[in-house]
Amino acid sequence: MSYPDFIESDGRYFITETQKSVARVHEIDRSLLEGLWKQFESGEVARGGLAVDLVAKDCGPGSTLPMPKLRRLDQGGGFSLDLWVRFDELSPGQTVFDARDENGKGIALMTSDRFTLKILLSDGQSSAEWDSDPGTHQGTLKVNALQHVVVTVDGGPKIVTFIIDGALNDGGPVRQYGWGRVSSRT
Repeated sequence: MSYPDFIESDGRYFITETQKSVARVHEIDRSLLEGLWKQFESGEVARGGLAVDLVAKDCGPGSTLPMPKLRRLDQGGGFSLDLWVRFDELSPGQTVFDARDENGKGIALMTSDRFTLKILLSDGQSSAEWDSDPGTHQGTLKVNALQHVVVTVDGGPKIVTFIIDGALNDGGPVRQYGWGRVSSRT
């Protein structure tokens, strides 16, 4: 994008760009920008597109619920798991969320052998996995602390990201970047 510009006119927002002999104007959804601008003042839970909303008493160890149907990643689908967790210890294999069938098809979130959270995705033919940043920097897992964890799987760019306590996992000192690739088939 060359020579970008941001324009506000009559309560509408636009971004412009040029590329040699072509100029483009893109209108940006007002609610997206206003949500970004108010994100630190707003204490509201996002409700748009919410598939499941549980309170603590409904999601303790061993609790189950039917998994809602999600839009396929190869059709622009995606999802976020947004949850609050507290770990007494970080041993590997602790299940936080598991919506896999007997053949392993589905989604699971569990602790890894690197003291991280790992998401596992499978469509029955291909699978993908990615874990949160390891270590002790901001945005990593802690013991005996209530933490806010968001895992986002986006079928558009085909990436998975972790946000822990408001910090986007960017790879920290261990990885060059903090996102992982997923197959559009997964």
